[in-house]
Amino acid sequence: FFFSSRRRHTRFLPVSWARRCVQETGINAEYMGKQSFEYALIITSEALTHGLKPEISQKIMRIAGECRAVICCRVSPKQKAQVVTLVRTTNPKVVTLAIGDGANDVNMITAAHVGVGIKGVEGYQAAKAADFSFGEFKFLRRLILYHGRENYRRNSNLICYNFFKNVLLVLPQFWFGFLNEFSGQQLYEPYLYQFFNIIFASLPVCVYSIFDQEYPDYVLESQPIYYEQGIYHELFSFTIFWRWFGFGVWQAVIICYFGFYSLESTFIHNETGFMADFWMGSVFAYACCVVIANFKICIVSFSVNVFNLGVVALSIGIYTFAYFIVNLINHNELEASMDQLYSISFYYIGFILIVVTTTFLDSAFENYQYVQKKVLLDYRIAQTTRQVAKEKTILERKLSSKQSLQVANTVKFDQIADDLDIPEERRQIQQQEKDAWQLEQLKQENDNDIIRNIPLFKQMFNYTAVSYTHLTLPTIYSVQISVVAVSLKKK
Repeated sequence: FFFSSRRRHTRFLPVSWARRCVQETGINAEYMGKQSFEYALIITSEALTHGLKPEISQKIMRIAGECRAVICCRVSPKQKAQVVTLVRTTNPKVVTLAIGDGANDVNMITAAHVGVGIKGVEGYQAAKAADFSFGEFKFLRRLILYHGRENYRRNSNLICYNFFKNVLLVLPQFWFGFLNEFSGQQLYEPYLYQFFNIIFASLPVCVYSIFDQEYPDYVLESQPIYYEQGIYHELFSFTIFWRWFGFGVWQAVIICYFGFYSLESTFIHNETGFMADFWMGSVFAYACCVVIANFKICIVSFSVNVFNLGVVALSIGIYTFAYFIVNLINHNELEASMDQLYSISFYYIGFILIVVTTTFLDSAFENYQYVQKKVLLDYRIAQTTRQVAKEKTILERKLSSKQSLQVANTVKFDQIADDLDIPEERRQIQQQEKDAWQLEQLKQENDNDIIRNIPLFKQMFNYTAVSYTHLTLPTIYSVQISVVAVSLKKK
């Protein structure tokens, strides 16, 4: 059953057209784009039995790819899972979600990328087999548009950040190899080096991954267009990964060469007159790595508040305290180096220049990317708003025309009721039944425009006939008795 719907009419396509759509998908896709149709495909269980065969399944998927919706009715649990598997194998790049509330949906839920179970009357089998479970279907909107979108954004930045901070830590040792002719000399002090990912650069990213929020929940739930970031892979892709990697590479170059060439060659101790030794330059480079890695979280974060800044300051403070402890250990490379390093005024100048340079350029590029995404998103929202307003206007016109016809039908019904002398209480009950029926018809026919194509008198006749069918059994008997009495009186 293959049909298409347009704004002003509904037409049913012949089987030959559907067969041609299978054979010439590209031509018909172009035709459908020009005609601005919206298609739907309905498949029964018997048809799906043949449609899942290998020689036919690809053709079914090509037709389904041109449709707005595909409905599989009266299918078995095994067929549900087969449909999900067919979609996954045909389109490996798509992400599938299956939602169900009963034991017959377990196979489908486990076959999809994301399984959602609803706890209901049919038991907890679906909820136990699913990745997410809740009590009502309406919570799916919040799960996808708010939690799904925000977790995708935070996890994308989390993965890229983990590679960035490790590149920032490791590559200075590689660049330092060109200075020591790859002699095998370690750049960092072993104790401090082990604490980088465990303590010094772990707390801010954990807070970011849990609490960061770009937009409030009501904005994301009311504007589904924000969810398109995940559909189009705008925050995590091959290009974005290597962009983060590239930032780590050039910042590591600045930390290594600027640090050693500026510190060891020019920085002179104020009291002794000696130049800074190798381990002072090592501490200088390591301190820059810790501070830049923590400041990166502030750049990519949208919820910058006192708590986030306090966590960043705490991480840097823990590093300073750890350096103080290592400085007190005897027979260590950094023994008694803290007082000498912190007494050099040029240390602070070089540290500030390196951190500000790398952070400023990084922040400028991130803001530029954000403005570009914001402009594109605003354009999509404006385009969607205009489309919704246009459709709303068309729907209001349809409803106004239907209401005018309903007023005429109501007058006709009241005249018939007066002629048959129906009691007032019974007439009110019939009027309530009639209003409920009208509301149901409006909900079912709000997308069709059938009333405009049917004459008014035919609508009145149909409505009068339907109104009689809604009369209760005693009312029908009273109407018949009234008609017989009137006929006898006339005779």
